[in-house]
Amino acid sequence: YPSQVREAVRRRLKSVERIPVFSSQGTEVKDLFREGQVTVLLLRDLDSLLRGVVIGILIRRIMALRGVTAEGEKRLEIKLRESKQQETDEVRKLKNTIQGGIPRGWILIDEAHNYIPQVGIIGSKAPIKKYVNEGRNIGLSLAVTTQQPSGLDAAIRRNADVLIVHRIT
Repeated sequence: YPSQVREAVRRRLKSVERIPVFSSQGTEVKDLFREGQVTVLLLRDLDSLLRGVVIGILIRRIMALRGVTAEGEKRLEIKLRESKQQETDEVRKLKNTIQGGIPRGWILIDEAHNYIPQVGIIGSKAPIKKYVNEGRNIGLSLAVTTQQPSGLDAAIRRNADVLIVHRIT
């Protein structure tokens, strides 16, 4: 790549490094997504493209971790039936996997048209669409709010179980 391109990328990465979202010690996704807990992420101070990337990464990680947990839950149920409720090494291992995993839960997105737009590319769009299409199978649900329903991707509107539309006057 030309030196100007490399320098532009280096400068952009340096500027991103100073954003408070990044640190040497991260937050575990499991700490954000716990049973009986509500976690609110205030991302309004981030650039819209960076918000999309952050949300996209979080949703991918939540789905991956919940997928492992859901698989463990299914396997545990089978093993407990097979072993007639006896505690085997495999049963203990599955229980540990489930305990260290992510519970069933909801993600709520305000101003969703910014994260799942009808038109345009943003880092959160594909992961959220996948979450909507596949999340139910592993115990994940989604609720979105927007003042611009027509601005939401059609796949999101099509897969909605319930739509509540009203006029604010």
